[in-house]
Amino acid sequence: DAEHTKVRVVDFDLKELVVLPREIDLNEWLACSTTTFFNLINLQYSTISEFCTGDTCPAMTACNTTYFWYDEKGKKTKCTAPQYVDFVMSSVQKLVTDEDIFPTKYGETHCLQWKHFMMLLFSFNVKSKFPKKNK
Repeated sequence: DAEHTKVRVVDFDLKELVVLPREIDLNEWLACSTTTFFNLINLQYSTISEFCTGDTCPAMTACNTTYFWYDEKGKKTKCTAPQYVDFVMSSVQKLVTDEDIFPTKYGETHCLQWKHFMMLLFSFNVKSKFPKKNK
């Protein structure tokens, strides 16, 4: 409907949305926010996935850059855009469902070093954005 194209999110203060609530443990809040963000990204992608198939998106590209997937051993793989997204989302899913990283039982402590974890998540993007130069 044309009516829906005119609807927009109203202005708001983003800082208010991301402030750590009083009485909430920082690690618990970060874990909850991280998994929520991941689930929202997954949901968002599901709304466009039917338009990006192996035929319509034969490679993961953006701004004249082709993205490659690097597996755990560093092997470079060219893949379709849907495959690339699936690789990334599956890898992140593995991390956010790992009880050692995101404990879900009451009383368990978060032993996660958030800086290291965020660098790991960021590396999914960086490895493909800035691929090693072939000599």
